[in-house]
Amino acid sequence: MEERFIDENLTLSHFSNIIFVVCPQCNERAEVRTEECKNFKLVCEKCGLVRKKENPFYIYNRIRNDITEDIFETSLWLQKNYKGNVFWATNYKHLEYLKRYIQAKVRERKREPQINDIKNATMASRLPQFIKSNKNREGLLKVIEYLKEK
Repeated sequence: MEERFIDENLTLSHFSNIIFVVCPQCNERAEVRTEECKNFKLVCEKCGLVRKKENPFYIYNRIRNDITEDIFETSLWLQKNYKGNVFWATNYKHLEYLKRYIQAKVRERKREPQINDIKNATMASRLPQFIKSNKNREGLLKVIEYLKEK
């Protein structure tokens, strides 16, 4: 177990080039892939579904409050209820980042003027309290292990 987490000043967009979602056709894992936040493709290797969309606008945050991906309006694959809260991740890289944050006993923020000019800009600073709480550490690590096997 890592003792220290140093915030890398990442935002959710760093984990959004591939988002794991529930395939709307077969309910297995599919991927929403993006290029330059304008061209989107939903691909399911299980059933062969492919859908494409173009969006002329830059989209920064593609996860809605109801834990769905915003372009194809599909549920996130990596999500699980934990004590009345939904724990979720966009993909395995995001899940690993959350794991490192949760298991660390010491969490530090790295100050960089270009990102910290906006207070509360990094993903780690915006995590919900149930994820930040040390009392949920063991339970959330079990949720992460469950999601890794999904």
